[in-house]
Amino acid sequence: MAGRPTSLTPEVHAAICDALRKGNYRATAAQAAGVHRSTLVNWERWGEADEEPYASFLTDMLQAEAAFEAEMVDKVREAHPAVVGVSGPDLWQAHMTLLERRFPQRWNARVKHHQIETEDAILRKLMAKPALHAE
Repeated sequence: MAGRPTSLTPEVHAAICDALRKGNYRATAAQAAGVHRSTLVNWERWGEADEEPYASFLTDMLQAEAAFEAEMVDKVREAHPAVVGVSGPDLWQAHMTLLERRFPQRWNARVKHHQIETEDAILRKLMAKPALHAE
C-alpha cells in the first residue's frame, strides 16, 4: 500500500490481540489500543485481501478470539457443580454467560430460537397474502 505509513505497529498489534485473548470485543480492543473502529474495519478488509501486515494481524486476531473461547469452554468443563453460596472459579455459569454474550451465534440457544420464530412468522405472513400475478 502506497501512502502514509500504517498505524498498525507491533505494539498496537499486540495490544489488540492481548485484549481479544482476554475476551474483549474487537471494537473495545481497538479503542483501548487507541485505534478507531473504522480503522480496524479497514485493516480487517485488507487482511481478508491477503495484504500484509494486515493478513497476519487478522490471523492473530482470530487466534486470540479462539484462545479466549477455548479457555472459557475449559473453565465451564472443569467447574464444580453449582452450590448455593459458591462464587469464584467454581461458578461455571459466569463463564457460560461470557460465552453466550461474546459468541451468541454459537453459544446462545435463544438467538437461534428467536431467529427461527422470526423466519416462521415471515413465512406465515407471505403465505397469507394473495399471490401477485403478472399479466
